[in-house]
Amino acid sequence: MSQPTKIVDLKDYASKLLAEIEQEIRQKSDQIEKLKLEVEELEKEKSTIQQILTTIEQLSSTSKQPGVTVKAEVEIPKEKPVQPSPEEQKPKQEVVIEQAKPKPSSHADNNDAKPTSPQQLQPAQQPQRVIYPKPFNGEKKWEPIVVNNTEYAAYSVSQSTIYLAFKFGVPTDSKYVRGFIIDKYLQKMKEEAAERVAKGELKENEAFNFEISTNDKGEITEIRINNFAHDQLQDLLNKIKWFVASEVRDLRAKGRLN
Repeated sequence: MSQPTKIVDLKDYASKLLAEIEQEIRQKSDQIEKLKLEVEELEKEKSTIQQILTTIEQLSSTSKQPGVTVKAEVEIPKEKPVQPSPEEQKPKQEVVIEQAKPKPSSHADNNDAKPTSPQQLQPAQQPQRVIYPKPFNGEKKWEPIVVNNTEYAAYSVSQSTIYLAFKFGVPTDSKYVRGFIIDKYLQKMKEEAAERVAKGELKENEAFNFEISTNDKGEITEIRINNFAHDQLQDLLNKIKWFVASEVRDLRAKGRLN
């Protein structure tokens, strides 16, 4: 007499289990759709960066001509008080080639300098000059990295060293400075140099390497690149300027940088 009861119990259990499996399938399907959308966004971003890098590589060969310099600029639109999604308002990037103008032998005061654009006619819009430490012996020329008329970093180049100093603390989870410049670019060059040292092709004190300085919060404040090859200089500078500008854009979109 107890067999029909057992069959009913098994049927209820199987029905309940089936419902749970169907619910889990729906949840997994929703997750898959979300992941597909995220992958599409990442692919678009990847394609944009690859196009920019290709353009920079092409321009770098042009920049080797006397009197021509390459400057990467990123224009960031003013943020609205309420933004539904930072990813929907990614700024456009453009690479500008400008002819280098002859500079006087002596440094003139800012009041004597001629404005190079209508925006510079207004003293209030000129970025404030920042005094950076001298990383090497003797006087070194600092080149600013400017985004939307605001200076966020500067770099100085010596015979075998590039010194990069930031005006803001770059977070440890940064997408471009840490993710691209340090982890994917500089680290790869360091590993390649280490292989050459192991093969006896290069002395250890002549191998490419880099050093990172951080503040008490662990944020990146300085990067020092040592023993770079001279034919790598333009490529290094192009990537540094582009990815620093991209980092600024990303942090501002997330509200983590003014």
